[in-house]
Amino acid sequence: NKDFYEELIRCKEKDELSEELVRMFLLMCERLSRKMTYQNPQDREDCIQTACLSFCRYWRSFNPEITKNAFSYFTSLSSMGMAKGWNDLQKGKPNDALSVPSETIYSI
Repeated sequence: NKDFYEELIRCKEKDELSEELVRMFLLMCERLSRKMTYQNPQDREDCIQTACLSFCRYWRSFNPEITKNAFSYFTSLSSMGMAKGWNDLQKGKPNDALSVPSETIYSI
């Protein structure tokens, strides 16, 4: 947590991401993804990559004047990114509900 915060502050001062900060965030995402179950390992990778994309977009928005807990901020950012990735994956999949053609339904 302390190393992550210090690396984040250094990157914010330089206004560019370091490989070390990206590695730390990717490790955070991979460990968070282990708490969820996926039928397809590619779905897990897609969700992790969506979380990394949100990290690349929003890493500058962390404000150290509000909180010093960067780990908590980026854990919630990664979980929301993975949920977004999961929702995007589920949009393309067919619904598991059983559909019955309307011609076979009779009313009395």
